[in-house]
Amino acid sequence: MRFAYFLFLFLSTQVAYSQSVNQPITLSSERDSQSNVVLTATNSDVIPYTVLITYSNLQNLAPSSSVPVVANPGQTRVGTLKPLNSGQGTNYSYTYRFVKGNIYAKTKLDPVYFIPVAEGTNVTAFKMDHIANRIREEKSDAFVGVSFRFTEPTVIVAPRKGIVSAVEMNHQNEKENLNYSANENMIEIYHEDGSFTRLSVLKSGTEKVEVGQVVFPGDILAESAGENYLGGPHVRMVNFRYEKDGPDNFQSNVFPVTFITEPDQQAQFAGEELLVVHPEAIKIMELNKREIKALQSGK
Repeated sequence: MRFAYFLFLFLSTQVAYSQSVNQPITLSSERDSQSNVVLTATNSDVIPYTVLITYSNLQNLAPSSSVPVVANPGQTRVGTLKPLNSGQGTNYSYTYRFVKGNIYAKTKLDPVYFIPVAEGTNVTAFKMDHIANRIREEKSDAFVGVSFRFTEPTVIVAPRKGIVSAVEMNHQNEKENLNYSANENMIEIYHEDGSFTRLSVLKSGTEKVEVGQVVFPGDILAESAGENYLGGPHVRMVNFRYEKDGPDNFQSNVFPVTFITEPDQQAQFAGEELLVVHPEAIKIMELNKREIKALQSGK
């Protein structure tokens, strides 16, 4: 019997606005010696964010750009308003919104991902079902992520190099025979191409990493969970990135990725069984020379 897995609609909540409380991005403005208004973003997080500024009022001022700007951790100059006519008064007002990650980032290589469990584990691979298929009459064929089932507890590992961008590992779910839960432990990784991997259904309190830590493919993140689900122990993996959506908005895009498997196997996510392999060539694919040397020396 094939068991269904569901994606909580968390992605739609990731676009933040200037009214948010305890937000990682704040904007400030000041005038320089040429009477320009300089806008500076302060990013208190460990990864870049993309910021879109919308001006609701500009009097005798012209913006340097109207496209989203990347704000790296720390402070980044994200805009300049220049006076049009010297000697005349100026006024301005603006709002801004932002998303996690650099929407312009790319990678030179097409990334290949590890199945995110211990090497040598036998897993069964499924596509996850959209939650709308349960709560609405209409059906959605949208891709929302994948799930790997296994029979015994295992460790969950990083599928690709990246920076740990979020850790939520304090949920204690005592309900049984679950198909879906909105409160699952998860670890999120940000990759150099601006995309994210979110791994969920993890054992509470077993995290081995922290926010801001760089992880390499195969690094242990946490212990598995899911014994209280109808499908048994499993891990869910969702890959997504944020993109521009029209002139003044962003949207999230969930997409499939390529997994490394044995030569005679293929991950089709239709309930097939796979043996997890973590070849060295894939492990070092995105590592620089210093990282490869440290890895090979065991440091």
